[in-house]
Amino acid sequence: MTLDVLNGEARVAGNATIGGVPGTGSEILVDFRELGSGFTGKLFPTGNLVDAIAMDDGSSVDVTILDMANLCVFFDSTSFGIGCTGLELPSPDGTVTAPPGMEERITELRL
Repeated sequence: MTLDVLNGEARVAGNATIGGVPGTGSEILVDFRELGSGFTGKLFPTGNLVDAIAMDDGSSVDVTILDMANLCVFFDSTSFGIGCTGLELPSPDGTVTAPPGMEERITELRL
């Protein structure tokens, strides 16, 4: 991690911005290149940046699999009928309203 320091303390003021976060602040540079591979020994365990996972219904889902201390799978939410619809958000009573079949497809991908 690299950050601006003044008199032994991190600087707070600056012109750096983060989309969706109000205001500005001092830039902090973080390098995650050497943090991966805690489980498999490789940041990309399959050796691919993108893998296509075949689903039971005959479709496939493009995923990126990363080993960043824990295995993580990233995918486009539209592959599961979610994203930009608001349907995946909790209802006022706390239950999650989801597009039909979403939970089953995510569970299949997870397994």
